[in-house]
Amino acid sequence: GHGREELPGVDLSRTVGWFTTVYPVALDAGEGDAAASVRAVKEQLRRVPDKGIGYGLLRYLNEDTAGELSGGAVPQIGFNYLGRFASGGGGGGLGLHGGMDPRMPLAHVVEVNSLVEEAGGVPVLRAVWSWAGEVLSRERVAELAAAWFEELTAIADAVERGAGGHTPSDFPLVGLDQEQVTALETELEAGGTSLEDVLSLSPLQQGLAFHAGYDDESTDVYT
Repeated sequence: GHGREELPGVDLSRTVGWFTTVYPVALDAGEGDAAASVRAVKEQLRRVPDKGIGYGLLRYLNEDTAGELSGGAVPQIGFNYLGRFASGGGGGGLGLHGGMDPRMPLAHVVEVNSLVEEAGGVPVLRAVWSWAGEVLSRERVAELAAAWFEELTAIADAVERGAGGHTPSDFPLVGLDQEQVTALETELEAGGTSLEDVLSLSPLQQGLAFHAGYDDESTDVYT
Protein backbone atom coordinates (compact mmCIF):
# COMPACT_ATOMS: atom_id res chain seq x y z
CA GLY A 1 0.00 0.00 0.00
CA HIS A 2 1.03 3.61 -0.56
CA GLY A 3 -0.08 6.57 1.46
CA ARG A 4 0.84 9.22 3.98
CA GLU A 5 -1.00 8.08 7.06
CA GLU A 6 -1.21 10.69 9.81
CA LEU A 7 0.53 9.19 12.84
CA PRO A 8 -0.09 10.53 16.35
CA GLY A 9 2.81 12.67 17.54
CA VAL A 10 4.71 12.50 14.24
CA ASP A 11 5.29 15.64 12.18
CA LEU A 12 5.20 14.74 8.47
CA SER A 13 5.47 18.29 7.15
CA ARG A 14 9.23 17.96 6.40
CA THR A 15 9.01 14.59 4.68
CA VAL A 16 8.52 13.75 1.01
CA GLY A 17 7.46 10.70 -0.98
CA TRP A 18 5.26 7.74 -0.25
CA PHE A 19 5.17 5.66 2.89
CA THR A 20 5.08 2.17 1.40
CA THR A 21 3.47 -0.44 3.61
CA VAL A 22 3.90 -4.17 3.05
CA TYR A 23 1.67 -6.40 5.15
CA PRO A 24 -0.09 -9.75 4.80
CA VAL A 25 -3.86 -9.96 4.65
CA ALA A 26 -6.11 -13.01 4.35
CA LEU A 27 -9.39 -12.19 2.62
CA ASP A 28 -12.55 -14.25 2.85
CA ALA A 29 -14.94 -13.51 0.00
CA GLY A 30 -17.70 -15.41 1.77
CA GLU A 31 -20.58 -17.17 0.09
CA GLY A 32 -23.05 -15.37 -2.13
CA ASP A 33 -23.10 -13.13 -5.15
CA ALA A 34 -20.51 -10.59 -6.28
CA ALA A 35 -22.20 -7.79 -4.32
CA ALA A 36 -21.95 -9.70 -1.04
CA SER A 37 -18.31 -10.52 -1.71
CA VAL A 38 -17.47 -6.88 -2.45
CA ARG A 39 -19.04 -5.79 0.84
CA ALA A 40 -17.28 -8.52 2.81
CA VAL A 41 -13.82 -7.82 1.40
CA LYS A 42 -14.27 -4.06 1.71
CA GLU A 43 -15.02 -4.37 5.44
CA GLN A 44 -12.06 -6.71 6.00
CA LEU A 45 -9.64 -4.32 4.34
CA ARG A 46 -10.99 -1.32 6.24
CA ARG A 47 -10.42 -3.12 9.53
CA VAL A 48 -6.66 -3.15 8.88
CA PRO A 49 -5.32 -0.51 11.33
CA ASP A 50 -3.83 2.57 9.62
CA LYS A 51 -3.72 0.68 6.30
CA GLY A 52 -1.05 -1.69 7.57
CA ILE A 53 1.64 0.84 8.45
CA GLY A 54 2.17 -0.69 11.89
CA TYR A 55 2.86 -4.25 10.69
CA GLY A 56 6.52 -3.66 9.85
CA LEU A 57 7.15 -2.07 13.25
CA LEU A 58 5.59 -4.99 15.10
CA ARG A 59 7.12 -7.63 12.84
CA TYR A 60 10.73 -6.41 12.68
CA LEU A 61 11.34 -3.92 15.51
CA ASN A 62 9.33 -5.25 18.45
CA GLU A 63 10.78 -8.31 20.18
CA ASP A 64 7.50 -9.02 21.96
CA THR A 65 5.49 -9.39 18.75
CA ALA A 66 8.07 -10.39 16.12
CA GLY A 67 7.90 -14.08 16.94
CA GLU A 68 4.14 -14.30 16.67
CA LEU A 69 3.94 -12.33 13.41
CA SER A 70 6.76 -14.29 11.76
CA GLY A 71 5.06 -17.63 12.27
CA GLY A 72 2.44 -17.32 9.54
CA ALA A 73 2.47 -18.62 6.00
CA VAL A 74 4.70 -16.81 3.52
CA PRO A 75 2.50 -14.91 1.02
CA GLN A 76 2.96 -16.18 -2.53
CA ILE A 77 1.19 -13.26 -4.22
CA GLY A 78 2.16 -9.60 -3.90
CA PHE A 79 -0.43 -7.03 -4.98
CA ASN A 80 0.41 -3.36 -5.40
CA TYR A 81 -2.08 -0.68 -6.45
CA LEU A 82 -0.28 2.52 -7.40
CA GLY A 83 -3.29 4.80 -7.82
CA ARG A 84 -4.75 6.83 -10.68
CA PHE A 85 -2.68 8.71 -13.25
CA ALA A 86 -3.23 10.77 -16.39
CA SER A 87 -2.25 9.05 -19.61
CA GLY A 88 -1.65 10.06 -23.18
CA GLY A 89 -3.62 7.13 -24.49
CA GLY A 90 -3.34 3.41 -24.96
CA GLY A 91 -5.60 0.58 -23.97
CA GLY A 92 -5.96 -1.23 -20.70
CA GLY A 93 -5.40 -4.84 -19.90
CA LEU A 94 -2.59 -6.97 -18.61
CA GLY A 95 1.14 -6.98 -19.19
CA LEU A 96 3.43 -9.94 -18.61
CA HIS A 97 6.74 -8.50 -17.50
CA GLY A 98 9.72 -10.44 -18.79
CA GLY A 99 12.41 -7.77 -18.92
CA MET A 100 13.75 -8.00 -15.36
CA ASP A 101 17.25 -9.23 -14.57
CA PRO A 102 16.81 -12.97 -13.87
CA ARG A 103 19.22 -12.67 -10.93
CA MET A 104 16.96 -10.19 -9.16
CA PRO A 105 15.11 -11.96 -6.33
CA LEU A 106 11.35 -11.59 -6.09
CA ALA A 107 9.59 -11.13 -2.78
CA HIS A 108 6.69 -13.29 -4.02
CA VAL A 109 6.15 -16.03 -6.57
CA VAL A 110 3.73 -13.73 -8.41
CA GLU A 111 3.65 -9.94 -8.17
CA VAL A 112 0.92 -7.71 -9.61
CA ASN A 113 1.48 -3.97 -10.02
CA SER A 114 -1.71 -2.21 -11.07
CA LEU A 115 -2.82 1.34 -11.74
CA VAL A 116 -5.67 3.26 -13.33
CA GLU A 117 -4.92 5.55 -16.27
CA GLU A 118 -7.18 8.28 -17.57
CA ALA A 119 -7.18 7.66 -21.32
CA GLY A 120 -9.34 10.23 -23.10
CA GLY A 121 -11.36 10.85 -19.95
CA VAL A 122 -12.06 7.13 -19.49
CA PRO A 123 -10.43 5.32 -16.54
CA VAL A 124 -8.61 2.20 -17.69
CA LEU A 125 -7.15 -0.46 -15.41
CA ARG A 126 -3.66 -1.68 -16.25
CA ALA A 127 -1.78 -4.47 -14.50
CA VAL A 128 1.78 -5.73 -14.88
CA TRP A 129 2.49 -9.29 -13.78
CA SER A 130 5.93 -10.48 -12.70
CA TRP A 131 6.71 -14.02 -11.60
CA ALA A 132 9.43 -16.49 -10.70
CA GLY A 133 10.23 -18.19 -13.99
CA GLU A 134 11.63 -21.32 -12.35
CA VAL A 135 8.33 -21.87 -10.53
CA LEU A 136 5.67 -20.85 -13.06
CA SER A 137 5.59 -20.79 -16.84
CA ARG A 138 4.49 -17.79 -18.86
CA GLU A 139 1.41 -19.71 -20.01
CA ARG A 140 0.30 -20.42 -16.44
CA VAL A 141 0.69 -16.78 -15.44
CA ALA A 142 -1.22 -15.67 -18.53
CA GLU A 143 -4.02 -18.06 -17.55
CA LEU A 144 -4.07 -16.68 -14.01
CA ALA A 145 -4.09 -13.07 -15.25
CA ALA A 146 -6.93 -13.75 -17.69
CA ALA A 147 -9.00 -15.36 -14.91
CA TRP A 148 -8.28 -12.38 -12.64
CA PHE A 149 -9.58 -9.88 -15.22
CA GLU A 150 -12.61 -12.07 -15.89
CA GLU A 151 -13.53 -11.94 -12.19
CA LEU A 152 -12.94 -8.18 -12.06
CA THR A 153 -15.20 -7.71 -15.08
CA ALA A 154 -17.97 -9.69 -13.37
CA ILE A 155 -17.64 -7.54 -10.24
CA ALA A 156 -17.69 -4.31 -12.27
CA ASP A 157 -20.80 -5.47 -14.13
CA ALA A 158 -22.54 -6.27 -10.84
CA VAL A 159 -21.70 -2.85 -9.41
CA GLU A 160 -23.00 -1.11 -12.54
CA ARG A 161 -26.29 -2.93 -12.04
CA GLY A 162 -26.56 -1.42 -8.58
CA ALA A 163 -24.95 -4.17 -6.53
CA GLY A 164 -22.75 -3.34 -3.60
CA GLY A 165 -24.25 -0.61 -1.48
CA HIS A 166 -23.09 0.84 1.79
CA THR A 167 -21.36 -1.10 4.56
CA PRO A 168 -20.94 -0.33 8.29
CA SER A 169 -17.53 1.32 7.85
CA ASP A 170 -19.16 4.02 5.69
CA PHE A 171 -20.84 5.34 8.85
CA PRO A 172 -18.13 5.52 11.54
CA LEU A 173 -20.17 7.77 13.85
CA VAL A 174 -22.76 5.10 14.61
CA GLY A 175 -22.57 1.42 15.48
CA LEU A 176 -24.59 -0.25 12.74
CA ASP A 177 -24.23 -3.76 11.39
CA GLN A 178 -24.75 -4.76 7.76
CA GLU A 179 -28.35 -5.86 8.35
CA GLN A 180 -29.27 -2.46 9.79
CA VAL A 181 -27.51 -0.60 6.96
CA THR A 182 -29.35 -2.66 4.35
CA ALA A 183 -32.68 -2.04 6.13
CA LEU A 184 -32.08 1.73 6.07
CA GLU A 185 -31.20 1.65 2.37
CA THR A 186 -34.31 -0.39 1.57
CA GLU A 187 -36.58 1.92 3.57
CA LEU A 188 -35.26 5.08 1.92
CA GLU A 189 -35.27 3.62 -1.58
CA ALA A 190 -38.93 2.67 -1.10
CA GLY A 191 -39.60 6.35 -0.47
CA GLY A 192 -37.78 7.43 -3.59
CA THR A 193 -34.54 8.64 -2.02
CA SER A 194 -31.12 7.19 -1.20
CA LEU A 195 -28.98 6.83 1.89
CA GLU A 196 -26.23 9.47 2.09
CA ASP A 197 -25.03 9.37 5.69
CA VAL A 198 -26.02 8.28 9.19
CA LEU A 199 -25.23 10.60 12.09
CA SER A 200 -25.46 10.01 15.82
CA LEU A 201 -27.92 12.09 17.85
CA SER A 202 -26.73 15.25 19.58
CA PRO A 203 -27.34 15.44 23.37
CA LEU A 204 -30.41 17.63 22.81
CA GLN A 205 -31.78 15.22 20.22
CA GLN A 206 -31.22 12.30 22.60
CA GLY A 207 -33.30 14.08 25.23
CA LEU A 208 -36.10 14.83 22.79
CA ALA A 209 -36.11 11.24 21.55
CA PHE A 210 -36.24 9.91 25.11
CA HIS A 211 -39.22 12.05 26.12
CA ALA A 212 -41.04 11.30 22.85
CA GLY A 213 -40.70 7.57 23.39
CA TYR A 214 -41.06 7.43 27.18
CA ASP A 215 -44.84 7.86 27.15
CA ASP A 216 -46.27 7.69 23.67
CA GLU A 217 -49.86 8.09 24.88
CA SER A 218 -49.47 11.56 26.37
CA THR A 219 -48.84 14.89 24.68
CA ASP A 220 -45.24 15.48 23.59
CA VAL A 221 -44.65 18.77 25.40
CA TYR A 222 -41.56 19.56 23.33
CA THR A 223 -43.48 19.25 20.07
